Amino acid sequence: MSVRKDLERDWCLPGERLLVGISPKGLDIGSRVGDQVRVPHPPAPGGPEPVPIAIDYPTLSVHAPDLQGDDWIEEPGLGWWAEAEQDGDDAVVAADHLAACSGQASIAITDRRFAVVFPDRLLAATRARRAALTREKSVLKRVTTALDDWTTQDKWVFRDVVVSLWEIDRGRVVRWWKATTGRSVPFHTVVRVEFGDGSVLSTPWVPHTFIRDS
Repeated sequence: MSVRKDLERDWCLPGERLLVGISPKGLDIGSRVGDQVRVPHPPAPGGPEPVPIAIDYPTLSVHAPDLQGDDWIEEPGLGWWAEAEQDGDDAVVAADHLAACSGQASIAITDRRFAVVFPDRLLAATRARRAALTREKSVLKRVTTALDDWTTQDKWVFRDVVVSLWEIDRGRVVRWWKATTGRSVPFHTVVRVEFGDGSVLSTPWVPHTFIRDS
């Protein structure tokens, strides 16, 4: 699934140019912060609450807590990896938000900002508002009945309205690029995003990833 159209249609501001749009991975996230490996990476408390989302990640191996270098790419249950010197670095904060969304959040970069993005309808607050409107307006209830299958899906689907869970100024992103890594053959291609504080966020590259040269 490509999220480029969703991002450009509703999320980008007038005149804003999308540079990177990555589809959700439906997988867990790991990190190495200082000398501490966190697999899975824990979500930060106090962030926006998603609706319950069914999780079916591949089981992490017994070696996951001891991952070194780019060994994370060999773990089929990991879709993201953050490297940083300390908590509070940009890649770690991005990981905090990605970890809270059961594999359905992702990232986007424009000429103005970097953001962790998520479908608005998968936020608990949005689902609660819609339920309240449905109870109050019987006409709306009849109209929305046909949409129930779409609104209750717990995955990012085509034409979702996307919101930012966390965003920073584009100037804090140094560069992004594709790299080849891994121990197995064929090797893996990943997309890396480097921030000004030296932290790096990585994710496997897949054919529908939208990325312009940095």
